[in-house]
Amino acid sequence: EIQSCSSSSSSASCSSSASAQMSFVQNINLPAHLDLSRLSCCLMDDGQLRIHAPVNKQPINQEHTVPTRYRTSLEFPITKDDEELKD
Repeated sequence: EIQSCSSSSSSASCSSSASAQMSFVQNINLPAHLDLSRLSCCLMDDGQLRIHAPVNKQPINQEHTVPTRYRTSLEFPITKDDEELKD
């Protein structure tokens, strides 16, 4: 097999007279809040693999309990200001 390689500051290239198969594997743990059924990827012109995974939307029927507080009495008396008394 004859192989020749050239490289510059911005790119590198290799050619070979025999066919060779190269592979690269990287495992990535994706967060649980992503919608993996709508995951897509594409290989960019610069060789980068771009992965797009939209955020999973919560179902509309999911209810959340919000605590509420009611005040039935005032802790201080209501008094009129001096300006209101002059009217």
